Amino acid sequence: MKIKETDLRVKKTKKAIKNALFDLIDVHEFEAITVKELTTKAKINRGTFYLHYENIDDLIDEYFNEFISKLYVLFEMEEEDWIKEDEGCYLNMKPISPLVVNLLILIKKNHKLFEFLWLTKENRYYKRKLKIYVTEILFYNEKALINKEDLLVPESYFTAYVISAFMGVVTQWLDSGCKESPEEIARILSFLNHKGVLVSAGAQDMENDCQKGGGCH
Repeated sequence: MKIKETDLRVKKTKKAIKNALFDLIDVHEFEAITVKELTTKAKINRGTFYLHYENIDDLIDEYFNEFISKLYVLFEMEEEDWIKEDEGCYLNMKPISPLVVNLLILIKKNHKLFEFLWLTKENRYYKRKLKIYVTEILFYNEKALINKEDLLVPESYFTAYVISAFMGVVTQWLDSGCKESPEEIARILSFLNHKGVLVSAGAQDMENDCQKGGGCH
């Protein structure tokens, strides 16, 4: 019983620290946040903070690693049936993957951490680490999503394009307050991926001309 009570206290303390950190990030630049300010906001003493973390960077590292672990859990899940497309504006497109929907749900649940790791200009270190993990999942994991031998463009540019396109859509979604459901965003991503920019823009005739060798103007 004592162990369980201790575990619950630790979880409660860490949750308070996490909430306090993201509340402060909304008000201050991350670099300006001090341990004293953080512990005051979390209503704990400094000794309790240092019992769990060496400094604030150590705290962020833990949150980042937890987020990455959750990503790996998603990618290690057994492939399930594709989600069937509902009637709507994105017709005749390939079905969306539960993986993409679950990834968007994960990002939504951890949106403050995601925004901090990806959208904060100062966090180039975490952006680079996130790109490395995504590249590993795409190409080098045992259940890699893509066979890099099949690529028709250099791996580095393909990865850069995929990450930038995905993050761009997700950033817009977060900025708008996640008004659309994860399923709807997954459909938009799927449509863009499978149909491309021209078809998405309604320029079907232009795409047909390009494919016929008529040239694009």
